[in-house]
Amino acid sequence: MLFCAPPTTSWPFGRFDTALAATDPNSAWPDTGLCGHTVVQPRLIMCPIPKKNHHDQLCNRFLTYVQRFDVIQDHVEMGMPILKRVTHTNGE
Repeated sequence: MLFCAPPTTSWPFGRFDTALAATDPNSAWPDTGLCGHTVVQPRLIMCPIPKKNHHDQLCNRFLTYVQRFDVIQDHVEMGMPILKRVTHTNGE
């Protein structure tokens, strides 16, 4: 179960759980560590609604819009990797 909520007066930036997302279907966490996975915060979770009497492959799947984090491999404290929010090449 993941939690994501839009900004409010109490939480001006919203509230988001952090999760591991598989990027390689052949990597099995925790056996492979973070290899084949990426760390994300879901910002939007949605489920497509198919047209009436039309069954689509996506109708039983959830789509997400996420904020991705890079793992800084060189720095490990207390057995936990340090994460850095991913930015575009223009710094945003």
